[in-house]
Amino acid sequence: IHTHTHTMVQWWNVSGVFAAVRACTTRQRFLKPSLCVQDIRDIPFEELKSEGYNYVVFDKDNCLAKPYVNEPFPPFKNALEQCLSLFGRENVLIVSNSAGSCDDGGMEGAIDVEKSFGISVLRHPQSKKPSDECIRDILTHFNNPPPAQCIVVGDRLLTDVYMGNVMGAYSVHTQPITSEGDSKISAFVRSQELAYLRRKGHGISTS
Repeated sequence: IHTHTHTMVQWWNVSGVFAAVRACTTRQRFLKPSLCVQDIRDIPFEELKSEGYNYVVFDKDNCLAKPYVNEPFPPFKNALEQCLSLFGRENVLIVSNSAGSCDDGGMEGAIDVEKSFGISVLRHPQSKKPSDECIRDILTHFNNPPPAQCIVVGDRLLTDVYMGNVMGAYSVHTQPITSEGDSKISAFVRSQELAYLRRKGHGISTS
């Protein structure tokens, strides 16, 4: 079992700070998810595949796994396997601001996640979500498909949803798995994001 708790944390995300400033001023439309769900078990993967979506990008921490734990959250394993079966393992990617990022020295976290999940982890040591550079890295990994064929799934508005919408993908917002093990800064920002969703009336939908 590959579990890294508190051994790797997400340091200062400059692109995330700039995204927050833009999102709160001139780009609020990019904070609206295409779909809000409780967790990945509620995502209609078959329907989305039939509509022409061919690529899936997952966040890791608090979306597929507990924060900084490099193995799938057990209740989500069946839904994840369904996604991999439908889209093909080569068309599914984990993009994390911990594993595979500049915070992941030697990319050991990315290697652990790939072994545990059986899914490729994007190496993006020069970029972080939701930067334009990270978007380019994702599309390059998939051999530059039309962004409109991509689905981006995550629990963070200012990274996952914002990035998905900016790139022209279908954005899915999930609720966090747990606050256990999460950093205080991440937990605070997430609480503000969820409050924003409630104010805007973007509630959870499982339809």
